[in-house]
Amino acid sequence: MRRINLKDALGSENLVGRSMATDHLPKLVTLAFGGEGNETIIWDFRDVDLATASYIGGTFVPLIRMVTSGKLDRYFVFANLNEHCQDEFSLVCEAEKIAALCLREDGDGSVETSRIVGHLDPVYRDTLATVLSKGRVSASMVQGGNEKQTKVKRTTGLKRLTTLVSQGLLRRVKVGREYVYEATYN
Repeated sequence: MRRINLKDALGSENLVGRSMATDHLPKLVTLAFGGEGNETIIWDFRDVDLATASYIGGTFVPLIRMVTSGKLDRYFVFANLNEHCQDEFSLVCEAEKIAALCLREDGDGSVETSRIVGHLDPVYRDTLATVLSKGRVSASMVQGGNEKQTKVKRTTGLKRLTTLVSQGLLRRVKVGREYVYEATYN
């Protein structure tokens, strides 16, 4: 897991406009491609005061699309967005029909809350919520459902989990003879 403090990496606490996004995208791509494959990158907005929709659309949307298309073997988590940045990020993700995992951390880096922003069908959102609440699940564990979900067949649960992995929202790990699915920030 690698943490990138955006203010330190980009030299600005205000991330605004399409022109700044055009300047910063190559830096962000270089940062994303650095390190090892299959790792989680936490994009830390802790010291960012402002990030506009046009900036997010010009930087993080292309990066998320690289992940979902399979061109970039990474998992992205967006951490510590202030209320304004979170609103802008949510707006852009909804408009672009993509989903992202956002976290709020306390002072020592422990996760206080996690939230999915953007577009994600309700059944996938429920499946993801199940994994996030349990920490680690197999397809057979999803089969039972939770309070919000009706009971699903194993193949249906597996399809949902696989889709969430392809969107970069879950990680798949082989344990014994079975695959388990966990949050990308574990």
